[in-house]
Amino acid sequence: MSAPAAFMAVASVGSAVMQGMASEAQAKADQLALEDEKKQLLQQRVFLNEARDEEIELFRRETQDLLGLQTVGFAKSGVDLSGSALQVLRETEMDALDEEEKIIRQYARYQTMSELKEQSLSNRITSIRRQRGLITPVAALSALTGGVKSYYTGRSLTRSKSKSKVD
Repeated sequence: MSAPAAFMAVASVGSAVMQGMASEAQAKADQLALEDEKKQLLQQRVFLNEARDEEIELFRRETQDLLGLQTVGFAKSGVDLSGSALQVLRETEMDALDEEEKIIRQYARYQTMSELKEQSLSNRITSIRRQRGLITPVAALSALTGGVKSYYTGRSLTRSKSKSKVD
């Protein structure tokens, strides 16, 4: 066994192992970053739901206040709460219900976008996990083939050098 061939083989194996370790470290870091992003997304969704509930509650209180003001206004004017006055109150309530539905639909769109992003993150995490499962075998195969190739290249170079000295 020639020393240069062995050295080339060891260097090639070492390089492949180091590259495999670096690839594994990068994949792990990518996976952890995506998992953190997914956790933040879930936390944002909790805040989003709380904000929706607070906005709806505030809107309902404001609507009740407005209905109260309208009722008091009609009473001060001596208007009976029947006919057109009652119709105004009903329209106010219907407008409020329509607006509340708009708020709910808007937050539902935010929820859907959040869920789609979460699914995308989950898919990327799964992909990285699969890749990480392949890094070690691929690095080992690369080390083996690179080592063998380097050994035989070094051996060939050593032989050709020896032949040229003999000639």
